[in-house]
Amino acid sequence: METRRNLVRELQDHEYRKKYLHPKTRTKWETFKKLFTPIFKEKNISLYYLVFAITQGLIPILGAFIVQQITKIVENILKTKTEIHLEAIMPLIYVVIGYTILTILFISVGKYILSKLHPFYFAKRNTLLLNNFKKFTTMEYGLYEDSTFQDAIGFWSRALESNMTGYQGILTKSITLAGDFVGLALLFILLSTVSIQIVIIAIISMIAYTLIEIKLSEFQRSKLEEDQKITRPLNTLKDICADFKYGKDVRVFEMQDAFKSLFNKLIKERDDFLYSLFKYRLKFQLPSAIALSITFLAGLYFLGLGYMNNDIDGPKFLMMIMALTLAINISTKFSQDLAFVFGEFIYLEDFYDWIDADVNPSGGMNCPEEIDCTIKFEDVWFRYPGSEEWVLQNVNFTIPNKSSLALVGVNGAGKTTIIKLLTGLYQAEKGRITIGGIDISRINPTELSKIFGVVFQEINPVAMTIAENISASSGEIDEDKIRNVLNQVGLLEKIESYPLGIHTPLLRTLEEDGIILSGGENQKLMIARALYKDTSKILILDEPTAALDALAEEEIYKSFNELLQGRTAIFISHRLASTRFCNKIALLNGGKMEEEGTHEELLKRGELYCKMYETQASYYREGENHEKW
Repeated sequence: METRRNLVRELQDHEYRKKYLHPKTRTKWETFKKLFTPIFKEKNISLYYLVFAITQGLIPILGAFIVQQITKIVENILKTKTEIHLEAIMPLIYVVIGYTILTILFISVGKYILSKLHPFYFAKRNTLLLNNFKKFTTMEYGLYEDSTFQDAIGFWSRALESNMTGYQGILTKSITLAGDFVGLALLFILLSTVSIQIVIIAIISMIAYTLIEIKLSEFQRSKLEEDQKITRPLNTLKDICADFKYGKDVRVFEMQDAFKSLFNKLIKERDDFLYSLFKYRLKFQLPSAIALSITFLAGLYFLGLGYMNNDIDGPKFLMMIMALTLAINISTKFSQDLAFVFGEFIYLEDFYDWIDADVNPSGGMNCPEEIDCTIKFEDVWFRYPGSEEWVLQNVNFTIPNKSSLALVGVNGAGKTTIIKLLTGLYQAEKGRITIGGIDISRINPTELSKIFGVVFQEINPVAMTIAENISASSGEIDEDKIRNVLNQVGLLEKIESYPLGIHTPLLRTLEEDGIILSGGENQKLMIARALYKDTSKILILDEPTAALDALAEEEIYKSFNELLQGRTAIFISHRLASTRFCNKIALLNGGKMEEEGTHEELLKRGELYCKMYETQASYYREGENHEKW
């Protein structure tokens, strides 16, 4: 029987992680094909590129020829030594009008093609973004909390973050490169009629400049992981400062100076890193400048030599000077754009590596439709990846089918970690966890998730409608069932008071008329979501009433047996008085299972559970005494 793969543990090894995420099995040419093959499969794209390249490539050559024609016409007028009148300058007017019409036509064609291609490129980038979002929602959960993994996947996000860089930036440059290539080819052909040496020197200079830029890009690529380690915490801090959830704390506790100090520290690290890149780039500034200027100097020499030897006349000399100037400008732009493409390929390769990497949970069998939901933890040990500290040590307990267990203990005792292990978000390092006698490491994680209905400690409703939040779907929704579970948690009356009822959008992130529920209402909403799930045979409530007032909490507890509906249940709470309705209580302390029994049994023992219970009870007694006083 196949065991589920523990990818989170596997990727802890630095060298293995590097080879796994960036196997380097794809050449730049293969990356190029991977990028452009889907593009040119689309109807009319090849035709757009061809027409754009020809029309934009003809513009500079027209600019060179117009100089020759204007010069010839002016020379003829001056040679005749007649009065300058309309008839004499008509040829000049015709040439200028013809040049203007053709230039406007070619520019308009280019703009029209770009207006068609930019939305097409954008749509393609959005498709990749959606694929990327889907990948993040299905990958191994433990990788989210692994900073070394986040650093190792590289700057994949730059490939999609803008229409000017990465994927869309390369596509945008590719069409302009096509036009510049044709323009350069025509100008080089024209210049070669006077001196082939100019063309040879120009091509060598272009290659030298481009290679220098590519070398700089490769150096930048070698520093990406270091850059990621600096940039990621800086971006995280920036997001926190802009997050509405933290706004009250920042203002009430005057945390601005603390943030400023941390920002300054991170920004200095970033500046030092960028300065090291700048120093490396500075070494290549002189060779780059020489590579760009040598063509102009060589061109002037050979064209001047041709003019002095009467190989070319004045108008042709001026045309060639214009052609040389245009060729230098276009070749510089062409080299820079080509270097840009090679530089952005770094991020594109990271992105394709990320998309190709198999980071989804895999392995294991399907979960039986009819399963005895008896849960057993047998000598379970666990520590989070990258940590040497055991969170759970030798944990053993059993929850019989259709019974309930309360997990209690101080903060950091390991209660939520037990839930993460049971639901398959993480895998135990030692020992085993079984459901109905089946080791969950042998159950496919997608199948495993079907049997759980979970209310986690962190309440995070999504910016969708109430019905979509509860059903966890935007497809077919059982509205009667939605109303039923809302009624069970005591939230239906309020929801029905809204004009749109269960179809009311939550939050104001996407909808201006979205509503914001209180913390307690959000918890009830999440309980309703857990109850709505048909396949859930095990209900897990992690501090489900922490944000509820005492009366609302009491209502939930009174109806708890009804809410369970014959399910196996685990209930986590810091309020020990609220756990008495459970069949059994387990006390975790320091990652170890310290006590287990009913509420009455644990009180009789007089150990840690009893002390914690008495301590909490004393606060209520003191409150009552103060009220009486």
